[in-house]
Amino acid sequence: MGTVEVLATVIGAVYAFCDRLPDTRIYIYGNTDARTRLYKICITKYYDKIKGDFDIYGQIGADWEPFEKGGDYIAFLAQRKFLKFKDEKLTSIK
Repeated sequence: MGTVEVLATVIGAVYAFCDRLPDTRIYIYGNTDARTRLYKICITKYYDKIKGDFDIYGQIGADWEPFEKGGDYIAFLAQRKFLKFKDEKLTSIK
């Protein structure tokens, strides 16, 4: 099984996990700089597809900021966005 297949499996598990526990935040970091860089590459590659479902943040030092492509992050945080009905309109909870 290659990296792409493993990451697809992980992403599917994250969706399922967050569906069951909607207030959960997923903390993502690599045990080496190279692994963290790989995670950043993958998040960047799929960011446009997942940003509608997740709020993604990057950690720089002790601070967190909204994820930006090209950011020099040491870790990542993801939280699922959920939808609710308000005045008969579908709106995103943020």
